[in-house]
This record gives sequence, C-alpha cells and structure tokens, in this order.
Amino acid sequence: MFRIITQRSATAAAAFSQTHFGARLLSGSVQQTPAANAEGKFWKITLHRSTIGLPPRTRENARALGLKRRGHVVYRSITNEIAGQIVKLKEVVKVELVDKVEPLH
Repeated sequence: MFRIITQRSATAAAAFSQTHFGARLLSGSVQQTPAANAEGKFWKITLHRSTIGLPPRTRENARALGLKRRGHVVYRSITNEIAGQIVKLKEVVKVELVDKVEPLH
C-alpha cells in the first residue's frame, strides 16, 4: 500500500515539475525570491476554475487568498506564504507576474 502511494505521489510530482509554474517554483525562482528583491512586483491571481467539489481545505485556501468566484482576480505581493497557497490551488488558478496593480473597472 505504501509503495503504491509513493509511486502515485512521485508521478504527480513529476507532472507538476513539467508545468511552467511548477518548474519555476521547484527551480527556486519563485519560492526563494525575497520580498526585498521583488519590491514593486505582484502576482495577479485569477480563479480559473470553480472550487465546487474540491476538498474543504482547498476551498479555504482560495478564500484566504481573497478569491470568491470563478474569474475573480486578486493581486498579492510575492511572499513564500502566498507561494504556498498558490501551490495548493495550482489546478484552479492562473498566476501572472505584474509590475503594478491594475485599477478596477
């Protein structure tokens, strides 16, 4: 049983590392960026898919980021804590690096 779980998690980790965000995160370009280096930079986080049907803790992470509904956009400063929350939601969010916060329409 343990071997099956380990193989599945290794497969999931390999698939995640091949994604654009996963490769950047695992290479250290995102997670190890100190806030002083990224001053004036923000993550634009868009809830791309609905959280319906996801585990409660995953939905709570979306709410903690401020994402309320599908298509909702929030801007967050670059920190390790926010990076961890984004990793938990990597399947349902779209993340972009921006220089400034765009005003609401």
